Amino acid sequence: MQKPIGFYRRQEDVAIVAAKTAEDDVQWIFDFCGKFNCTAYVYNMDPLSENGLEKPYFYQGREASAYLAHIVDHYDNLHNYTIFIHGKEEQWHNDIAGPKTHNLLANLRYEAVQVNGYTNLRCASTPGCPSTLFQQNPQNHDQQYQYIVDQLPEILHYLIGIDPINFPENIGHQCCAQFAVSRTQIQKRSQADYRKIMTWTGTTDMTDNYGIGWLTEKIWHMIFGMPPELCQAEEQCRCDLYGWCGPNPLTGNVALIPIS
Repeated sequence: MQKPIGFYRRQEDVAIVAAKTAEDDVQWIFDFCGKFNCTAYVYNMDPLSENGLEKPYFYQGREASAYLAHIVDHYDNLHNYTIFIHGKEEQWHNDIAGPKTHNLLANLRYEAVQVNGYTNLRCASTPGCPSTLFQQNPQNHDQQYQYIVDQLPEILHYLIGIDPINFPENIGHQCCAQFAVSRTQIQKRSQADYRKIMTWTGTTDMTDNYGIGWLTEKIWHMIFGMPPELCQAEEQCRCDLYGWCGPNPLTGNVALIPIS
């Protein structure tokens, strides 16, 4: 692994937006930003207030309500790069240098975020690729929320204006709702659009709280203007995002070239 290159040096360049549940210890985020000069916005997803934490507009919608509240409130003065993460430091879906999100963030290459506009922090293809709607090994919750998939053309027409008649045959992208987005990419969609999406996630009764998070996890890349199928090869993803470029057996024993 390359030596951590750290965050952009000026504090205003990078924001970390995190959704905190009641049991999450989020001190690591503030410690991390103290070391790397980023700005932490931690949203308390428990209605009980907690000093020093941000409040979302809605408590329904899991991390979606936190992420969208930040965009709505800071739309005109967004940081150059915003990283959206879960509050708990260790996540099973972190696939670079162990389960700690700290290790992902310390090695993230902002050249890739700048060029792509949006990038998931996970490179492993499954779950989510090649199809997040029709997975090869669906879990119980995937079967439980199949009714959302059945209504997806209407939902995405309302949320982001996709024509139900020309609805994509497939939607594919890595899980699990942790990603980095440039200010330019976020602002390609209007503030009013984000407010509309936020209000829907916070008030809809078409599914439960978990179901809203399950849905938005599958469409964040589309909300930020990316194509429905966004499944980069794992080895090139690790090279682009984290500098893991080989040569090694996974790269065919050749050194890959990172995006820049």
